[in-house]
Amino acid sequence: MKDQSWTIHALNSRFGSNLFSCGMNVQHKDDPVLMTLQEYIASHCQGKNRIISVDPKQWFDVPYIFDPAFDFDCSELLDEYSIPAIFKDGDLLDALPPDYKPDFRWLLIGGAGSGSRMHVDPCFTSAWNAVVSGTKLWMLIDPRIDSQAPLLRNGPQAVFKQAVINQLPLLEQLDGPEEMTEKRLLANIHSEIVDSICKTQGNMNADSLVTIIVQREAELLYVPAGWKHAVLNLTPSVAITHNFLEPAHASNFLRSYRDSVGDKFDALEWQDIEHRIQRSVK
Repeated sequence: MKDQSWTIHALNSRFGSNLFSCGMNVQHKDDPVLMTLQEYIASHCQGKNRIISVDPKQWFDVPYIFDPAFDFDCSELLDEYSIPAIFKDGDLLDALPPDYKPDFRWLLIGGAGSGSRMHVDPCFTSAWNAVVSGTKLWMLIDPRIDSQAPLLRNGPQAVFKQAVINQLPLLEQLDGPEEMTEKRLLANIHSEIVDSICKTQGNMNADSLVTIIVQREAELLYVPAGWKHAVLNLTPSVAITHNFLEPAHASNFLRSYRDSVGDKFDALEWQDIEHRIQRSVK
């Protein structure tokens, strides 16, 4: 999906006065605040078209619009995209009525240097992410790497961030004519992160357990359930992401979802939720 009406500035002309949920910054930790799109662009996008124009100390601390409720104030956007065909079937969350569903879709709008710190998507859900405009850099870590390893326990996005900082000369050339620049950039970042993992986990062969990807406009990315990932916006970007539940994770989802929402649902409602999910698996 590639649409010029979904660039940051095009969305600003349509929804500039709308409030969006914005967070992932130092001042508010992970607690979202509300900000109009016009305010966000003025503060975090003007004059910052590439990540090299942002102080590396601020990477991951630039506020990021990560809004699960855009369907209320920008409902027309729902008619302007569709779920990719490969993901249309088999989502067990489709068995749940809206009142039972967890948040499952987000509109992502971020300036260069914004991003998502290392996390795992909630309740054993998988995800697809479609970039409509801009460029993102991803690090994904296979769950076979011990979650208690020092690399993961002590802030893996810091390792990711430093590996990217070390490649600033290549970042400056990323959109230039040299086709090998992106391959060298990804290989160098991957090598540095793999070396860090090997140092903390003995002689583990981590080559195939870490994935570094540049995602560009109109490209679709699949994030399997349980995979840790961090994302850094290399340019101002707009994306849509949906979480979905694959049958293999139904039982874990039910346990995790119940723990995450506490007493939101009564016993009869939980019975209904479990019945709907289990029936869908069959």
